[in-house]
Amino acid sequence: FDKFAMTAQMREDLKNMIYVIDGLFVEGYHTYVYGASGSGKTTILLSLCFEMVELGYTVYFFYLDGEQFSASKVSEEIDKRNMQDNYKILTDGTMPEYVEILNGFVNKKEPLNKTVFILDTFKFLSTDVNNKNANKKAMHFIKDICKLGATFISLGHTNKDGKNQSGTAEIEQDSDALLKIDSSEAMDDENNIVSTIQQGG
Repeated sequence: FDKFAMTAQMREDLKNMIYVIDGLFVEGYHTYVYGASGSGKTTILLSLCFEMVELGYTVYFFYLDGEQFSASKVSEEIDKRNMQDNYKILTDGTMPEYVEILNGFVNKKEPLNKTVFILDTFKFLSTDVNNKNANKKAMHFIKDICKLGATFISLGHTNKDGKNQSGTAEIEQDSDALLKIDSSEAMDDENNIVSTIQQGG
């Protein structure tokens, strides 16, 4: 059991957490970003990835739940900014194919420092988001990736029934950090929908 004990270095690391994006995503953590359908989760994350790359991170965006036109526009912008080596929107693979590659990193214990994985959405990794064991298995897998130094961000929907005792509530509780995105029906002066991010929901 000794190899699992907390060390002085681990305590020091916790005192000096490094943020990928200041105040939002902690390096080496799993952050669950959730909100109602259409609240802007994907749009906000696609945009924040540019900032992550500018700060020295390599980003892999598992784009499994969005429409292709948006991905195409962001891909054009990636090319325009010459960020192709550090910002990849993965649109052609399946979750089992991505898991196989990630498992290769885990099995080889390959360091993944300064790497950010974004999963849109968590339901593709869990075989059933309403099943505790399926969610736990997915969470353990994400934690194994984070142990290699990677930062993992999952997107998810709030429970459609509005209740907190089933489904996504368990995912929220097991994540290292939690951000809730709410969109306002009010528009700003340029007719953009306004979204706000709250820590811990």
